[in-house]
Amino acid sequence: CAICAYPATSRCSGCTRVFYCSQGASFGWENHKRLCKIYQRQRAGESIPADTYCGLCGKTGGRFMKTRCCNRTICNGYEDGWAMGYSHGSCARNHDRYTRCSWHADSEHGGDMLSCEACDNHCEASHSYSLDAEMAAWYMTNNFNFR
Repeated sequence: CAICAYPATSRCSGCTRVFYCSQGASFGWENHKRLCKIYQRQRAGESIPADTYCGLCGKTGGRFMKTRCCNRTICNGYEDGWAMGYSHGSCARNHDRYTRCSWHADSEHGGDMLSCEACDNHCEASHSYSLDAEMAAWYMTNNFNFR
C-alpha cells in the first residue's frame, strides 16, 4: 500500500501506478490526486518535464529544489520554516529524514542504496540496535520516497 506499506491488491484506477489497501485508499487520495493527474497526462502521451512539479506531492507551483541524494525535484519546505519540529508538512524535510535514499547519500556510501551493506548495518553499529525488517521496509517504501 502506498500509504501504510501493507500488501495491497487495489490499484488506482486513474493512473494505475499506485496500489492501496482498503484503509489506505480513502486516506491516500488527498495526497495522491495531484500526482495521479500528472501520471494520467503522461500515460496519454503528454510530455511533462519532471522539474515542473514536486515528485512527492504533485504541486506544480511554488519553490522547488533538487534533492541531494537522487537529484529529483521536490517542494522546498526548508525556506518556509519546516526544518524544525516533527511536522510532516515539508516534502524536502520528509525525504531527507525518513528515506534510505537520503541516508545512503548523506553517509557517502556510494553504489546502489538497495544493496548497500553499510546502510543495512548502520543502526547496529551506531545505536546498538538494528532496524527490524518492518522499519527497514518502511524507510524504503513510505510516501516520502519517489515512485
